[in-house]
Amino acid sequence: MSKRKSSSNVHDGSNTCIWTFAMDDALIDAYLHQQTMGNRVGGTFTTHALENIVNEVRSKFLDKPIDKERAQNRMKNIKRAFIRCYDIFKNGMSGFAWNPTSEMWHAESEVWQHLIEAKPEAAEWMNKRVRNYEKLVQLYGQDRATGVQAETASEMRRRRRNEINSSGNTIDEIDLLVSQNTVNLENLGESPNSHEHDNEGQDEASPMATNQQSQTQAPSSSRHKKSKGINNDDDNGDKVATAIEIVADALLQSTNMLVQASTTDPTKDYDVWGMLKDLGISHPILGKAYRFLIKDSKLLEGLIRCPLEERKALLLSWLDYDDDPRQ
Repeated sequence: MSKRKSSSNVHDGSNTCIWTFAMDDALIDAYLHQQTMGNRVGGTFTTHALENIVNEVRSKFLDKPIDKERAQNRMKNIKRAFIRCYDIFKNGMSGFAWNPTSEMWHAESEVWQHLIEAKPEAAEWMNKRVRNYEKLVQLYGQDRATGVQAETASEMRRRRRNEINSSGNTIDEIDLLVSQNTVNLENLGESPNSHEHDNEGQDEASPMATNQQSQTQAPSSSRHKKSKGINNDDDNGDKVATAIEIVADALLQSTNMLVQASTTDPTKDYDVWGMLKDLGISHPILGKAYRFLIKDSKLLEGLIRCPLEERKALLLSWLDYDDDPRQ
């Protein structure tokens, strides 16, 4: 048993990636960091953000075969588990309190019993930890409140394809599966369709072993068509991500232009004398008004921002003159 376990942890040249709690923590922190940096647009992380996430996690675990697909797929698994819990408790359950130390929801036994009677799925969380719950609320809590980033049909198809790949199990999950004779450590992470499908890892053992066998016996032309369709899905996804980045860059650029415009000094290089002439200000008031305005940039700015039809009356009130059209 120990010999098998040792061989399963060898990652050089292998497609197996066993996610530990420490790796999960680093992955969630990397996602949260990119969100804080503003690299998430409309609930979707940009391609640049995903590259940064992979590089950040990979730098902490140099011996792990971490790539973009594995990181994304692992985060989807973490998100799905979090959502199962969050959807039960998100609106605040009377009698329940989140304990950040134990990372569990706590309540009296009677309170739990009432909840389980109403929502049987809540029983899962009576004695189960939810690691990084507060951080996941920051990442996905708002999505659950607004309905943003619900699983799309494309994501569902991708998830079902990848359910045959078990290369993303945690150590605790592997031990449980082995104890139940569901998998063994020699075939963990292997997939008959690994060349046909993308390499995104999955946490849970697949119940689709029979389907895997039948799929491997399909004609090569059928596999080629399916592989081509999958590649097209990936290409379309990349195009969408690129389009989102372009829109985000355009929005950022326009925002910067607006900020720059709002902070620009309107009095700089302004033709004060010409403005006074256009307002119909004549001698002897013209010289006095000119000296008055160039000495106080704040008053000049206020006059410039004033509606054109009100400027003369405002200026004359400052100079204690009546708005006499003969002047």
